[in-house]
Amino acid sequence: MRLSIIIPALHDAALLEETMLSVLENRPANADVVVVHTGFYTDPYELAGEVKFVEARSASSEADCWMVGAAATSGEIVHLLSSGVVAVAGWADGVRALFADPAVAAVSPALRVGDAIASIGVAADSLGYRRYLPLEEGKSLVGPSRLAGFYRRTWLEPLLPAAAQLGDEAADLDLAYSLKAQGLLSRPTAASQLIVKSHCFDQQRDFASAAAAERLRARHPQQFETTGYWNQVLSQTLKSLPSPKAAIGVLLGHLSGGRGERPVSLEPAEIDTSPATIRMPQRPSSSSHSDRAAA
Repeated sequence: MRLSIIIPALHDAALLEETMLSVLENRPANADVVVVHTGFYTDPYELAGEVKFVEARSASSEADCWMVGAAATSGEIVHLLSSGVVAVAGWADGVRALFADPAVAAVSPALRVGDAIASIGVAADSLGYRRYLPLEEGKSLVGPSRLAGFYRRTWLEPLLPAAAQLGDEAADLDLAYSLKAQGLLSRPTAASQLIVKSHCFDQQRDFASAAAAERLRARHPQQFETTGYWNQVLSQTLKSLPSPKAAIGVLLGHLSGGRGERPVSLEPAEIDTSPATIRMPQRPSSSSHSDRAAA
């Protein structure tokens, strides 16, 4: 299986280069590297022969860049890797073997801060916000985080347009719950490790994140409890935010975020284990608003 590594970059050249150079230094066999940026990167190290640079000038999120990158690659496995995440030797070794199981749609690598594993993947909390899971909670994993994840292309591509509409606040969770709704598997693995900075796990509580959490809950209602929900919203909002103005913004996000959002409708996956291929169910297509112009 060929591996396509997609690195989105919105504005920070230093973070992009940190990730890009670490990937090239430890490049897996049979892998292509695509950097999707918003037009700011000038390739000062002349890496165009090693990396495919694609401009997406109207992209406003990494999730927008994912769609552009997926259209510019062809590997059976797609590795989404945020700028600032550092690849180490052998980080992709063994991942292809996990995809030998045709029911596996995603693989979540371990994220290290220093020498300690800080996260093995993500799930949503009761309010719909992203929760990074420590290694010991790997059985609760729903899918990979936006920081790093491996996906089977055939299942990832149809879900990207709808997931990108939730922005970076919840696109990874939407992908994870959509795959789960189809009966597909997301596997954690501590054998694949990357290095991140501790601040990468900081969680924003603002209007945008609250609205995305509500949209996620509306799209996947079967995954969330409703009893006492608004009491939780009020309690956690008032306790966790430093000012009334910030709390009001979060509450407004919760109140308005899910309006007009409908539950996703996905048929169970048809997995053919005999030829080790998967047939995708039909689903309504969503329009993409990203640019797809190769530099």
